[in-house]
Amino acid sequence: MARSGHTHVSRIDQPDKNNYGWYVRIRREGSTTAKFFRDSKYGTRTKALKAAIVFRDQLLANLKLPASKRKVLHRSGRNTSGIVGVARRTMRRRDGRTAGSYWVATWSPGNGKTARKLFSISELGERGALLAACACRRDREREIYGEELRENWAAAAKVLLSL
Repeated sequence: MARSGHTHVSRIDQPDKNNYGWYVRIRREGSTTAKFFRDSKYGTRTKALKAAIVFRDQLLANLKLPASKRKVLHRSGRNTSGIVGVARRTMRRRDGRTAGSYWVATWSPGNGKTARKLFSISELGERGALLAACACRRDREREIYGEELRENWAAAAKVLLSL
């Protein structure tokens, strides 16, 4: 949720450019729709916010996509495990020596925060640590989205079979 307390609505204050207002931005299926609501045009900061919220609501209604059902599943070339939110990491000490290897489950609990939990390979073994990280990630997906992201776990099955 944006700092304004309204999803897709952000405040912009740029005193050096005399630019004050609310910015609505919605991205769906690769295209972005954005509009700026200047305080001076609407008379007050509150009136500009109300206009921005009306615009946002109309735009969401036209898109016919519920904002609350949005699931983020980013695939990246940096992901070496093939499982979104699960990665193998080797920790190093400041002197460069290896401190241990882990499978790490990562998720976003909201508001731009990232959380993670490490599962030690030396304690659980390679497969055990991976399974524990996958289970943790799946639990977090259920908490956040209400269900697991099935396409992610099809990839996990392939990785587990290769171990």
